[in-house]
Amino acid sequence: MSKAASQKLKLALRGFKLSFVLSLAGAIIEAMAVLLSYNMILLADLSHWIIDTVLEALFVVSITYASKTYRRFPLGSLILESLLVTIAAIVIIGVYGYFFVSYFLNMPTGGVKGNYHPALAAVTVIGGTLTLIVGYVQKKNFEELGLEVLKVDYKHAFIDTLAAFIATMGLITVSMTRNPGFEALFVSLLTLFVFHSVMEVLGDTIKTITGRNIEPELRLKIYRKLEGSLDKIDLKKVDARKVGSFYIVSVAVEASPHMTIRDAYKLRSRIIELVREVNEMIYHVDVFIKPTRKSWRKAEHSRS
Repeated sequence: MSKAASQKLKLALRGFKLSFVLSLAGAIIEAMAVLLSYNMILLADLSHWIIDTVLEALFVVSITYASKTYRRFPLGSLILESLLVTIAAIVIIGVYGYFFVSYFLNMPTGGVKGNYHPALAAVTVIGGTLTLIVGYVQKKNFEELGLEVLKVDYKHAFIDTLAAFIATMGLITVSMTRNPGFEALFVSLLTLFVFHSVMEVLGDTIKTITGRNIEPELRLKIYRKLEGSLDKIDLKKVDARKVGSFYIVSVAVEASPHMTIRDAYKLRSRIIELVREVNEMIYHVDVFIKPTRKSWRKAEHSRS
């Protein structure tokens, strides 16, 4: 990664730190509300906040690493990052899943579950305001820096704002009607947001385990970049895979068998430079250089 790209990531890091702080603040506010006045709508919203806080922490760690990729860090850090986030997501969904299933199993035995009051909507309004601020700040950062990872974060923030709106409407509606059917409806809607956030965390891990972590769009962009920038080089294969928040790329080319080791090293460095220009989150690039097939055929023919 060039130092210019690294500097852009350092600037973006400030926005991600703000996102994390506001997300953590929202989770703490929701947790206090749940402790003081428990109900299923607040619990669902709290679960969503906790998962999003984990996501924001992941972004902060990833961008911190990415801004220093010209200084190599251990590949094991990526694996540890994915492992810790996966464990956290599984624990959160396990605890929330228990309450969610228990809630619906016990629905026929009573009315609404927990304490409801219209004033509790202030909690979710505050949460929605925090996520709206994050979305606005990250959108401005994306327009200034053009980093794709910022686009992902601000879109996620706007989705969270919608979740906060639904939670607010749910608290007000159930407080006014005391209708368990409305409670079940809003809890179910918020659960969709919870699972959406969980799948954002677990999706990449599942793809990596199953070998489906291939990134075809990134691979195509890299192929076109190299094809348009390299002369007298036969580009044979490009592979791009996602590990945690980063990408690992491999490139195979065929070149003249008369190329010197020095020229081969320059070619490798040039390929790595071009590949890292495509995406700021590319951590490692493997380059395989082989002699052209024609030279192999000539060598085999001469031996025969």
